[in-house]
Amino acid sequence: MRNTTAIAATLYALAAAVSGPALIRSAEAQPAPGTSAPAAGSATAYVEKAGRSDLFEIESSRLALNRASDAEVKAFARMMTEDHAKSSERIKAAASKDGVPMKPPALDADKKARLEALERAQGAEFDRMYLTEQAAGHEQALQLHRAYAAGGTAPALRSAAEEIAPVVQAHLQRVTALIEKRAR
Repeated sequence: MRNTTAIAATLYALAAAVSGPALIRSAEAQPAPGTSAPAAGSATAYVEKAGRSDLFEIESSRLALNRASDAEVKAFARMMTEDHAKSSERIKAAASKDGVPMKPPALDADKKARLEALERAQGAEFDRMYLTEQAAGHEQALQLHRAYAAGGTAPALRSAAEEIAPVVQAHLQRVTALIEKRAR
């Protein structure tokens, strides 16, 4: 879990550099009394969900780089850490351009529990769990990016979502192929 904190701190610092301190709010901050959470389809909600998704992909993939027993799984994990860091940077830059407030990404309770389960897994069981989590996460991320690309209100973020969706689709295809190969 120390890695999660370190990643969140790094992403926070990057967000601060891109957006400026006035646009950064604390991780997992709840809406102030008398205010509401961002609307589900809002630019702020998109940025938060995409950041949370990327953080989980990066954290779980870093774990896979150390724990996976299969070379193909490790190669996939390496690609995930690189590509999701790039998508995080793309979203941060677009949010800054659109003037969308950002908070540092943080894992929600569900993603924390999933990461903790991965931390307990070993060997081939780890590989299976990791690939299953990657498939589920990429399906959700693909829906998120496609939905924002189709109906988002912030133009730079909509463009970022359009660019990111095909990369996520390619990841989903790759992880699905890895799962199918192991099922034979």
